[in-house]
Amino acid sequence: MIKILNFDITNRCVMNCRGCYKGSGKETGFIGLEKMKQIMKEAKILGASADGFSGGEPGLVPERLLDCLKLGSKYFKYQGVLTTGFNINSWLEEALKYNLTFVQISLDGNKKYHNWYRKNPKAFDYAIAAIKLCEGKVKLRVNYVLTNKNLNDLSFILDFAREHKVELRISPIVPLGKESKELLCSPVDISIALATIQKHGKNVSFSGETRLDKPFKIDVQFGLKKFSPELPFNCQAGQSAVKDKCLGVYPVITETGDVKMCSYLSIIGGNINERSFTDIYLHPKNYDAFFKAKPLNKICANCLMRGICIQVCRAVAYMYDGVFDYPDEPPERCVLRKQGLLEKRKEELWLASQ
Repeated sequence: MIKILNFDITNRCVMNCRGCYKGSGKETGFIGLEKMKQIMKEAKILGASADGFSGGEPGLVPERLLDCLKLGSKYFKYQGVLTTGFNINSWLEEALKYNLTFVQISLDGNKKYHNWYRKNPKAFDYAIAAIKLCEGKVKLRVNYVLTNKNLNDLSFILDFAREHKVELRISPIVPLGKESKELLCSPVDISIALATIQKHGKNVSFSGETRLDKPFKIDVQFGLKKFSPELPFNCQAGQSAVKDKCLGVYPVITETGDVKMCSYLSIIGGNINERSFTDIYLHPKNYDAFFKAKPLNKICANCLMRGICIQVCRAVAYMYDGVFDYPDEPPERCVLRKQGLLEKRKEELWLASQ
């Protein structure tokens, strides 16, 4: 069942992020409001309770973004925008009239690092100005991508989130973007990050759970335990991948009409210019391997460190290994294996099953 319907409304972007997996660049088109309206109608019947708009950078097409939000407000109580913060002053006030519930802004560290990672000398200034503009007006989340280069900036970002009372989402970079493989976190990096986060005490969640009524929350997207169905905008894969039900929870419609069942996967299920959204959603092309994939082995499925190794996500497993199947045994990157604790964990699971 769909939870949140996502639209990429432009492929253009003011950044050239090292970890970008969307391939943003030149304008490649837009599906138009009439097609979007039909998709929203169908998605609502399929269970969607919210929509989100991203890109590229939606701030490059503020009038288009406002048109989309106005249209979406007729179908959804909750609407969100994912942005770098660029040009947010051109659309925020007007957007508040159209059920704008949530804004996510990327901020990956101090000014030097953030500008380096986003490859734009003004990236940090865009983000800070946008965060200040959003304060007190809309639910705000700062998205922090953890890499092996910004561990020292983690304390800065934690203090920043607490000071500004914004929700903070921390997630390790995934091996899909342009330069992401050089920036991947090692188990040691993750351990350092976890220790830094835990020093900040209360309001730290390792569950992936996000609530609208929490003014400050550190939402750590690794070491996941359980998930909440509440809005806004968290992937349910960590829970449901084990049950093979995550695909299609957050489908993405690109600016050219391609439908992706997961934002992390480049696999196209169909195009709305050729088939209806409902038909594509219920019968996506090219996903047979996903549905036939083996389930997660019991050791990984019951390990609280599983997010460090495989993100408990078929898409990330696919990025690492080129297949949707989870390994029968914990992979070589297994933290327990590296620490010599794997055999002990196997014994614990065996005893628990007796």
